[in-house]
Amino acid sequence: MITWLSTMVRAGWGRFPPLGPFGRNVMTLAGGTVVAQAVMAVFLPVLARLYSAEEFGICAVFTSVGTIAAVIASGRYDLSIPIPASDSEAWALFRLATWLAAGFALGSGLLLWLWIPALLAPLGSLAHLLPLYIACTAYSTAAGYWLGREGDFSWVSLSRIIQAVAILGLQVVWSCLGYSGGLVIGLVSGAALLSLLNLARIRWGRSGVHSRFSLTQAARGHYRSPCFLLPAHAVNTLGAQLPVVFMNSFFGAAMAGFFGLALRLVGLPLQVISQSVNQVFFPHASREYAARGECAALFTRLVKRLFCIGAVGLGLALLCGPLLVEVVMGEQWRTAGRIIQILAPFLLIRFVSSAVGSMSMIAGRQDVDLKWQVFMLVLVLAGLSVGAVFDDWRLSVVGYGIGSAVAFSAALVICYRFARYGSGRSCADERPAAARPAEQENGDVVASEANRKAGASGTDAAGNAKCPAPAVVPFPPPPHVAVVDRRPAAVPERHRRHHGLGTPEARP
Repeated sequence: MITWLSTMVRAGWGRFPPLGPFGRNVMTLAGGTVVAQAVMAVFLPVLARLYSAEEFGICAVFTSVGTIAAVIASGRYDLSIPIPASDSEAWALFRLATWLAAGFALGSGLLLWLWIPALLAPLGSLAHLLPLYIACTAYSTAAGYWLGREGDFSWVSLSRIIQAVAILGLQVVWSCLGYSGGLVIGLVSGAALLSLLNLARIRWGRSGVHSRFSLTQAARGHYRSPCFLLPAHAVNTLGAQLPVVFMNSFFGAAMAGFFGLALRLVGLPLQVISQSVNQVFFPHASREYAARGECAALFTRLVKRLFCIGAVGLGLALLCGPLLVEVVMGEQWRTAGRIIQILAPFLLIRFVSSAVGSMSMIAGRQDVDLKWQVFMLVLVLAGLSVGAVFDDWRLSVVGYGIGSAVAFSAALVICYRFARYGSGRSCADERPAAARPAEQENGDVVASEANRKAGASGTDAAGNAKCPAPAVVPFPPPPHVAVVDRRPAAVPERHRRHHGLGTPEARP
């Protein structure tokens, strides 16, 4: 099925060059996502008639809190799994993320056994399922990065389909048994099943891979993950998940259910597709950036294609969102369709930016990513607060959309600059030492003989395009390095006549 979907999509993509390994991996993950979302599209109208908006709201709050905690649980060491050149080091990072998630889940379970916060009071006894959901979600995320590093994208795609079928099927079964918490129980059961399947796929008894690096070495070698990536992604997840909690707190569980279902119908499919693209973009862009010091061509080509894909689906949601939701889900869910119609224009830029958001990590500028995440959270909370002040949920939805669009537009610009110019320190410093064609000595930038010969073709000795600069300087120097002009100064005319030098030659 996945191969068939990939072939069909490629057949309609004739104006673009044939897909290489990168494109095939994207289509594999996207194909699994399409099938998983198709399964959800089949089951969701049934669930909408089996459960009320309040029950959807409780499930949305459970999912939001669990997702936020799962991001914190692993210390974000899982994001570093694709980076090391050594499989031993990557395996140590995978084990480290897994053990951290298990410890976090155990601690949160003990806390909830002693005391349930007021925020989780609407969940009732379902709050005790949060630790299991946190552990399974964090482990599956780390397993996805490991399997992606191994190139096992087919399994990652297939596991998403299995998880979707399991979750939706169990939610229907629990509703038929008359239990109102079936949405939450089905969600947790699906997460647990995915973890078990990934555990069997990875085979924990694998020898010769994890023996060279200890967990301590992995933690010390990638300390930037908890120092920079953890706060950044925690803030990012708060910005994505807090709106549901906000709606529940100020406008009730029913409005949280409407808002959560709207994001599930439109926002979640776009997010899953963008994450699938990012899982493939990350390793390919990392290798190209390490070899050439930039990956602008890959970045711009991917952004253009994502804009085309997102504009089609979101344009349809903008034109007839309420009508489609009312026909498919039932008249009682028309409010969710209105929310989709409001958010559709703002979700496009978010969809594109999320797919290439790992450029800051590739460029080694996690500090910039952290600042942007805080900026986004402030904008989202400010937009939501407008509706709370005027007691109007529509203003909160519009404010949320505008704040998100502004933040993700800024992120897209920042990521492009990283892809084009590196981290921003200097073009020459961003290139690997083996690929730098110029040497800096005594404050002078001296071009190598190979680059002077390649100057006419616009490339350096390694065959890469040169940054815009004078012919003698293949890359712009850092601000503190002075470029010395060694050309002889022009001799004034009166000195030439006095010394009999004749007619001066034109200076090159």
